[in-house]
Amino acid sequence: MIRTVEELVKELLRRYDREPRGWSMLADRRGNVLVVGPGIGYKLKLVSIDPKRFTGVGTEIKDFERVSDLLNRFPPYGFRPLPKDAVEMFLRGELRPELIRKVVELEPVPSWELRNAEAILSGPIISHPDLSVVSSSQRKLEERLAIEADKLFRRLYPRRASIYG
Repeated sequence: MIRTVEELVKELLRRYDREPRGWSMLADRRGNVLVVGPGIGYKLKLVSIDPKRFTGVGTEIKDFERVSDLLNRFPPYGFRPLPKDAVEMFLRGELRPELIRKVVELEPVPSWELRNAEAILSGPIISHPDLSVVSSSQRKLEERLAIEADKLFRRLYPRRASIYG
């Protein structure tokens, strides 16, 4: 079932808050995003409205295990409160390997644990030039989501959509 990104983001945040470990995100430059969490996978198609906002659609995917295996080689996605010393080192531009390693090894936490954080690190989001190479079923799903995302964009932002023809 295809749903709006706004709906899916709320669901993803609820799921993430229940279990903040074991998440990965993979994105390409064309607005395609794979989100894989404990026992679940989603494919999203984002349409940029402006540099800080987007809309789009997405759906749950069944064949996310292959992607999940690939993403397990990277540090898990999540929100991490940064310790004060790490914030100060980042602000001074002291990006030493031991600092990066220390930060990446921090465990992701639920969003409610971030309320009093001085600074928050989110990510990593692994970037890939073209997510359609993952599998033929992902390619077909990507095409379907692109059509639905375009319909949603044109319905929500008809004036802006008319600029693109």
